Amino acid sequence: MSSLKRSDGTIITDPVQVAQALMEKLKEVQCAPDADPPILPEFPNLPNLTTTQMEEICKCLSHRKATSLDLFSDIIISDKEAFKACCQKLSDLWNCDLNEL
Repeated sequence: MSSLKRSDGTIITDPVQVAQALMEKLKEVQCAPDADPPILPEFPNLPNLTTTQMEEICKCLSHRKATSLDLFSDIIISDKEAFKACCQKLSDLWNCDLNEL
């Protein structure tokens, strides 16, 4: 998305402002302001996954879904180089001790 039209009719073209406005709107739509913050449990220790295993998992992700706060897009699934890089990062994240972060 390279531009955005605000409710007052002004058009934003600055990429940083467009990204900020988009994230604000996503938060407004997806997060209830009066909801209690989630209670986060400790992450369980899970077996490590190889990049190949992560690729198999990511191939099962939904296609053509609307963008949400996770900002996951079909671009990652359709671009082989981006897909491999994303799976490597997800594998690295999966394999670290999240309770230590």
